[in-house]
Amino acid sequence: FQKFQPLSPRQRLFSSTSSVSNYYNNPSDLYELPDRKLVDKILSVYLHSAFRLVFPVIDRVLFEDTLPLAYESSTEPLSLDQISAKSCVYAFISIICLFQGRVSEIPYLDSDACAQKAHYLLTDALEDTSITSLQAVFMLVCVRRISSGESAKSY
Repeated sequence: FQKFQPLSPRQRLFSSTSSVSNYYNNPSDLYELPDRKLVDKILSVYLHSAFRLVFPVIDRVLFEDTLPLAYESSTEPLSLDQISAKSCVYAFISIICLFQGRVSEIPYLDSDACAQKAHYLLTDALEDTSITSLQAVFMLVCVRRISSGESAKSY
């Protein structure tokens, strides 16, 4: 038996042009993150809130290392690491938006749209088995459970 190896570009079932990014009018919209200053502000609010004690969904050091990769400017196609990093940022924004009503410092962001973009980006980077992808998946699961009405006790 051969060891499992990541699929090469020739072996992929879907090309990047057939991915879910085609559901957007402009596929680059999927990869365009909110302003970095806004994400930094959300991170600061999260780190200084009681919410982080109930939902410790990010590792501060890992996430602070993920941000530069997510916001790194590059020409397409993006690397799997960059796609995972962008997904992680969207997943983070989506979970933080769940408590924005209690924190007036955070402007309105559509948490459903952020979660959907994070999910779509993860489907484009299925081959990237990294801690960044795992962190994004964990946050998306939390968003799904919170938005479906499950209590924090079920975690």
